[in-house]
Amino acid sequence: QINLVFSNSMDKHTIQLTDLSGRVVKSDVATQATYMLEKGSLNAGVYFLKVSNNYGEASIQKIIFN
Repeated sequence: QINLVFSNSMDKHTIQLTDLSGRVVKSDVATQATYMLEKGSLNAGVYFLKVSNNYGEASIQKIIFN
């Protein structure tokens, strides 16, 4: 699991997890200051986590699930 903590809890954050082929495998909206991303049924491997706010700012991180 991955815990995300947002500095501005008033903003809505869009969470998008994609695999290496660019396919969206998980998508959600965080409305609180913290969000827990669970591996769930995802296969082990490399994914990209994109987090964007309602101002259009975004961050992309590489995530590796074992």
